[in-house]
Amino acid sequence: MTSLSPVGPAASAPYKAAIFMITAIFCFSMMNAAIKALEEEYSIVQIIFFARILSPLLAIWLALRAGGLEVLHTKRPMGHILRGLVALCSMATFIYALGHMTVSKAITINFAAPLFVAILAIIVLREKVGPRRWAAILIGFVGVIVIVRPDDGRIDLPSIVAIASAVFYGATVIMTRRLALTEHSATMLFYFGLMVSVLPGLALPWVWVTPTGDAIWLFALIALAGTVAWYLMAEAYRFGEATMIVPLDYTHLLWAVMFDWLIWATIPAWTTFAGGALIIGANLFILWREARLGRVKATLERP
Repeated sequence: MTSLSPVGPAASAPYKAAIFMITAIFCFSMMNAAIKALEEEYSIVQIIFFARILSPLLAIWLALRAGGLEVLHTKRPMGHILRGLVALCSMATFIYALGHMTVSKAITINFAAPLFVAILAIIVLREKVGPRRWAAILIGFVGVIVIVRPDDGRIDLPSIVAIASAVFYGATVIMTRRLALTEHSATMLFYFGLMVSVLPGLALPWVWVTPTGDAIWLFALIALAGTVAWYLMAEAYRFGEATMIVPLDYTHLLWAVMFDWLIWATIPAWTTFAGGALIIGANLFILWREARLGRVKATLERP
């Protein structure tokens, strides 16, 4: 998934782009591990608030680099509001899933988001999809079924919520594509940051639990790691082509497996790897087809 540059185009530098992307994914992985550690004792609302509290500040800094605060002006406020609400749903469901399954399983199910992007693009953007991409989408969904392993036709609630997060994530991507036609990346990040920090902030008095001990550092980590990761990812797409950078997103699974093992002493089930292979393969094929058709779109959002 590609991004509009927040500060303008740059000369191609594939190795620099790869380093930025891999580091960004590692930061996202640290943030997810910290969120899982916090989810049992702290509300999802409080976690979301801290995870995105620095986003508006980063957006202002990027706007200043891009030419001034006038970059943040928008004529599409309702588009930003709707996108922010859907992104909130994506984040809330993803955090719930993280708290009730291994990090690697939650991440792998979330890899299905591009499949939902493809479906929503057909419905919302009226994009045409040929038989080969339909086959890839179906194979990807088979991968989801392999991961969640429905018993007696039933899927457990955390898996349902994780799939819902991927759907919301896909809807956020579609909205980002439409906004990106007229809006700067810094503008989208600014209003996104406001929505996913201010709205949870209004609810904080009813759910607030004062962090103590290690939780203080974990909340600081999710705020800093998420913000740094977004910036590094934006830089990666400024220096490299999407077809080279996007596959690096799947290193997320390697970090997730490592954190599951080091922190929670768990090893993912073989179905996570098998299903993940099907989903990743399907996503890479769809990306290849999108690149050939010149329709690789812009988004940087993470749940």
